[in-house]
Amino acid sequence: MSENSFVYIIINGIQPYINEINSILAPQNDVTSRVRYKLNWMPEIDKSRLNELEGKNGYIIFRNFHNPETLIPIRMISIKSVILVGEVVYIDFYLRNHIAYSTEQSMMLDQLKRISQMLAACFNQDKYPNNKDENLENLIFFGADIISLLHESEVSDQVGLWGVLIEYLSNIKKNDSDYLFEDFDFIKIVSLKDSNGSDIKISSEKKRSEAVKAYKLRSDSKIYFEILQRTFTRKHGDSAVESPRRICIAFYDKYLLPARSNAYIVGKYDLIKLSVITAKTEYQVNTEAFIEIDRNNNKILFSITIPLIIFPKPSQAWGKIIGIFIFVISFVCYLSSEKLAFQLHDYISKEALKDLLLPVLILSGSNFLPSIRDFVLGRLNLN
Repeated sequence: MSENSFVYIIINGIQPYINEINSILAPQNDVTSRVRYKLNWMPEIDKSRLNELEGKNGYIIFRNFHNPETLIPIRMISIKSVILVGEVVYIDFYLRNHIAYSTEQSMMLDQLKRISQMLAACFNQDKYPNNKDENLENLIFFGADIISLLHESEVSDQVGLWGVLIEYLSNIKKNDSDYLFEDFDFIKIVSLKDSNGSDIKISSEKKRSEAVKAYKLRSDSKIYFEILQRTFTRKHGDSAVESPRRICIAFYDKYLLPARSNAYIVGKYDLIKLSVITAKTEYQVNTEAFIEIDRNNNKILFSITIPLIIFPKPSQAWGKIIGIFIFVISFVCYLSSEKLAFQLHDYISKEALKDLLLPVLILSGSNFLPSIRDFVLGRLNLN
């Protein structure tokens, strides 16, 4: 393996893998995604050297199983980790920039032609034929960077580059009459915003010895997801999709609460705004939200994972500190009530002092002691 080589990972345009394309195209940069392959689909990479993939830059390549001559890079990536379980390799990677294709169709076709020729040499097409309606038996391989084959695009923003790519993908045919992505819902996360309308950026947070990339949120706050949706129905004079389906933000723990967490996809394009509320928490919590599309045939497209870290508000932290202080002082006074009552015998008796301190202990302790329990359980969960 060359130290300067790039990793190329091919996904096939067949079920169920075709449904994974949103989990690669929709998230913003630095979100992680995952693919998994049996070892036999990566014959040129030695099993004992899989860890050498980690830290490499590369590309996800889309292959139309029914007409594979054109291989389509769809996103830049950086390999985060590689795990071997039995004969299955799980590859986690950070999503990087979208591919800067030309908006001019003839130029984009020329770019893809040259890229496909280069990739065919990289995976050794003489040894591993890339035939129509047949499996390509080498799906993960190394090669030089394709960036030199791409000219500077007329589009500079990531959402715009996403739009150029899905426009091309929408025209890929499965056969003479059917399109591969007909009535398929492409989605793109445009932004996460707080209640003030400010963008929430993904950032790194140290977790033990590992840097975790996630969106940092405040507890007890409303968070808005702006999601661009584009569906190519191939219908003219009618902008409706074949059947309405639901897009939702799903979550499976107590740290997120629904606000407007679902909406319906009914037309060819929309900017969908969904929202959730972060629960009140007095300590840092790592959690996840999932964007899912539920179609009428009960088939849910692969969910898109959104990593989140929820932080307590500063006011909550100060309230907790004051509560702890009151609890500790009250507890010490309660234990020393006999001595205090002796010194203050002209003003209060021991029994009256205890009766005064007991509700203070109960009120402050009822918030403080469960938080210790939740904090310990939360740390165990994170580790």
